[in-house]
Amino acid sequence: MVGVDRKNAVRRFSTFISGNDLNAEQEDFLMTIIAYVCENGDITKEIVVNEAPFDERLSVFTPYMFPLAKYIDSIHTVITPQTA
Repeated sequence: MVGVDRKNAVRRFSTFISGNDLNAEQEDFLMTIIAYVCENGDITKEIVVNEAPFDERLSVFTPYMFPLAKYIDSIHTVITPQTA
């Protein structure tokens, strides 16, 4: 199964942004993550740190690296049982 339910991804996005004071650039970065997950089926912290377009824009999350890592793990955890 490739991709993930967009509603579930957006729900996790909403939970993340409600718990953090993010600017528009950070929210756009998260939407890029959602688009990636919906198209490719999964994402990990390693992808965000090492692959374009994420690695080029990761600095927008400097003050929120730990919450961002937890957010990515949250998405990955939901997806992993579906693809195993």
